[in-house]
Amino acid sequence: MAPIWRGQTGTVIVAGLLLLQVGVLFLSVTTYEQISIFCTGPATSNLSWIFGCVHLLLLGLVIIGIVSLTVVKLRVPYIALLAAAVALLPVQATLVNRHVLSCDGP
Repeated sequence: MAPIWRGQTGTVIVAGLLLLQVGVLFLSVTTYEQISIFCTGPATSNLSWIFGCVHLLLLGLVIIGIVSLTVVKLRVPYIALLAAAVALLPVQATLVNRHVLSCDGP
């Protein structure tokens, strides 16, 4: 029995995760600004660099996700990295609410 991510089911899962990524981006711009890339300041904090890299990772994961629709070997790393990056967004929101990180964008 082949793993679930290899066949058409895997393609549907990756496509769904790509839609989820776009949805999270939309929410970060419109409703939940605390998870936006604009809320990773101040630049002097080590945490800001970590969350800035998380957002760069999310950008790169869009490309990897699109490629993994056809390249099956990329699906598991895409899913794992996406899960880790999305799991850090509530941490960022908490740090923004506690004024450890600040927002400097729209």
